Amino acid sequence: MNTLTQTIAISKETVAEMPVVEYPGEITLVDTPEMARVALRELTRARVVGFDTETRPSFHRGHMHNVALMQLSTDDHCFLFRLNILGISEPLRKFLEDPEIIKIGLSVHDDFSVMRRLVDDLDPQGFIDLQEYVKFFHINDISLQKIYAIVFREKISKNQRLTNWEAPVLTEQQQRYAAIDAWACLRLYRTFRSGQFHPDESPFIVDRSLLCPSMNNQLLGPAEAARHAEAMKAAEEKRRLEAGQQAAGPARAKRSPRSEKVRKTSTRKGRVAKSAKASRKPGQSSSSSSDQ
Repeated sequence: MNTLTQTIAISKETVAEMPVVEYPGEITLVDTPEMARVALRELTRARVVGFDTETRPSFHRGHMHNVALMQLSTDDHCFLFRLNILGISEPLRKFLEDPEIIKIGLSVHDDFSVMRRLVDDLDPQGFIDLQEYVKFFHINDISLQKIYAIVFREKISKNQRLTNWEAPVLTEQQQRYAAIDAWACLRLYRTFRSGQFHPDESPFIVDRSLLCPSMNNQLLGPAEAARHAEAMKAAEEKRRLEAGQQAAGPARAKRSPRSEKVRKTSTRKGRVAKSAKASRKPGQSSSSSSDQ
């Protein structure tokens, strides 16, 4: 593969046609300090774990909820720490700050930001961000769903992403969704590390010229490209209309206060003259009798 002109990328349309991945492991909800200690012992023995967080979505601008859930997964067991109940305890903090335990996540700096809303001096160590890691394998995409689809040709469903992660009871669908994201990060890392993914053999190699700069250099399918072109056309038309309105505004405001006063005076004089002319009798001169 010519890495100067080619890359590995996949469109949303292609991902949508793939079968949905099923989580094959065990899931444990962690909502007490004792359960947290048991979970952390198992995770510490694993030494390499998948990592993710979930936060209750906010539909009000400027308002953000605290992180509600942290997912930590081994190859076959995912622990869901309910941080909205437990917070980040001292044992969990030590785990997150231990550089000897490798945690695999995606866009982990965003996770660090939300976790620091609970512990402002948290110093996470031992994290590997897949968004950066996949660049070594010439993968252009940065979303977990697309990276997973490129490597395994399966789709991670996002149906539960905007659900309430602070609900008193998490549904089975929420639990499986949360577990898959952390487990998928670990599975991807192990596949890359073991050399099982061969970039030159990927069916998703594309020419870089096909990437869309205005869409963060993503590969667009035919329908996506058509929708994007229509949106760009509508945006350009809106800009033209706004530019025309802005140009018309200053033009109307160009008259100086003096010229406006003269215009109003002239108009007033004209109305007076018309009124005087209309009040004269037929044949009467416009001059007074004393002028004759």
